[in-house]
Parts: sequence; structure tokens; C-alpha cells
Amino acid sequence: MDEQLNESVKEWWNKNPFSYGLSKKSGSYRDVGDIADSELDINFFDRYMAKMRKNADGQIDPLMYKFIDYDFIKGKKVLDIAIGFGWSVIEMVRNGALVTGIDIAPRAVELTRKHLQLRNLTAEVMAMDAQKLQFSDESFDYAHAWGCLMHMPDTQGAINEIFRVLKKGGRTSGYMYNKNSVTFWWHRWFLRGILMGKLIKYRGDTQKLVSRYGDGVTIGGCPLIKVYTPKEAAKMFEKAGFVNVRVDSWGPPALLNNFPTRKTPWGKYLPYSWKKFISSRWGWGMIFHADKK
Repeated sequence: MDEQLNESVKEWWNKNPFSYGLSKKSGSYRDVGDIADSELDINFFDRYMAKMRKNADGQIDPLMYKFIDYDFIKGKKVLDIAIGFGWSVIEMVRNGALVTGIDIAPRAVELTRKHLQLRNLTAEVMAMDAQKLQFSDESFDYAHAWGCLMHMPDTQGAINEIFRVLKKGGRTSGYMYNKNSVTFWWHRWFLRGILMGKLIKYRGDTQKLVSRYGDGVTIGGCPLIKVYTPKEAAKMFEKAGFVNVRVDSWGPPALLNNFPTRKTPWGKYLPYSWKKFISSRWGWGMIFHADKK
């Protein structure tokens, strides 16, 4: 693993905790990591959860119920990887899970602890690198890895670690970025890469292109974003030893509102049913599920 790159990833996410773009004023990543604890009241976290629901296409409680088997995790030991502001920790604890949350960024741990305190909920939360999990074999029944594996230098290593710490009969699920998407091929590769000449600047390196124009685009991008096709992602889980691997394209239909560009958002005039259909096949994300036999 590239330790220098891994440290850059840690520093970036420590300054810009995972928040779906929420900040106190601007609504961008800017200054999120600098918000003082005194400003983190229940209203702030309510705004954060509302932002999550909007990005999840307005899903009702519990958040991401279409992808997280809340019935399965009730009373079970759950590992939540890359907790950010703690939305998933909160939701799984509310639904009866015994949650251990980890994040490579110490600031995310602080924010999640504050979030739990304000909601009078309890979970074990600690700073830890998912590529080097400090848990014994077969410690958890379920592992949740939402929007994090594609930011890790050693993605395969992290998946291997998830397999190791899951009990037999355990499950994992989460979210990664989809190479077979409108966002990648149109917004990143064609508009940015070809029309704006960024692929020349990055000497054909699409990983650098996506990293610059993905998370944190308004502040210069982030150190690392990887994109995989559903088949490529499935192979990584199978290589780790998982069975019943399922990887499906998904993305909030609202993301298509900015098609073909933010300055010409003609996509907002598309029928919702069309946007939902396109997102289910060529969405920016993909949801994975896998079992440990």
C-alpha cells in the first residue's frame, strides 16, 4: 500500500469529514471540518440527516432501508466503516444493532460521538484504518462500508479485512462509484477530460481526473477516487471469499438534473420515471451486497 497516499487521504477527510456536501453556510465541503463543537447542536445534525434523505431520493426512516437489512442487524454486532458525521451509526443503533463505528479521520470520530450524545444513543466509536482492522477474526455479524472503499489505496485489502472480521453467515453491504455511469463517461471523461483537455493535463490518467472532479470539486478535489464497473467490484469481493455477491447500479435520479451541464441543466425537465430508469442502470453509484458462507 502507498503509505504516503494513505496519509494524504486521511488528512483530507479529517479536514473534510464525509457530509454529502453539508456545511454551516455555503452547502459545500468548505469549512465543514472547522466547525466548532459549540456550533454542533441538534439542529445542525438534523440538517445533515435531512441532506442525506434528499441525496437518497427522499427515503423515509430508516435511512437507506432499501439497501441495509435492518431486520437482520437487530441485536447483531455491526461494524460501520467510514462513519463521517454518523448517519449510519445513528440509524443502525436506533434499529437495535450493537454498533462499532470506525473512521480513518479522528475528526469524524469526534463528530459522530457528539451526534450520538445529542441523540442520547450509545455506540463504540474509534479512529481506525479499515485496510488494517484491529479486530479479531469473526468479530462481527455485519459490516457496512458506505462510500469509502473507492477512496482507499488498498481497496482489495480492505475487502479482505472485512471478510476476515465477519462471522460465518455474516453479511456486508455498501456503496462504491460506478464506472459504467453517465457521471463518469459524460461529466468526467467527455466534458472534463476531452472537451476541456484535462486528460491531456493528467496524461490520460482517469483516476487523477475523477479525483480532481469528484468529492470536494469546489476545493480542488480529493487525493483519491477509484471507479469500478459492477463486474470489477464483484470480482474483488469474490476474490476475498464472499459468496452471493450482488452489485447493482444506483444513483439518486436528481443527479441527472445537471445533465448535460450545470449551466444548462436540461435534465431537470426529464420525466422523473426516465431519470429513475437511467439512474438504476447508469447511476454514479453502485450498491454491493455479499455474504460470508
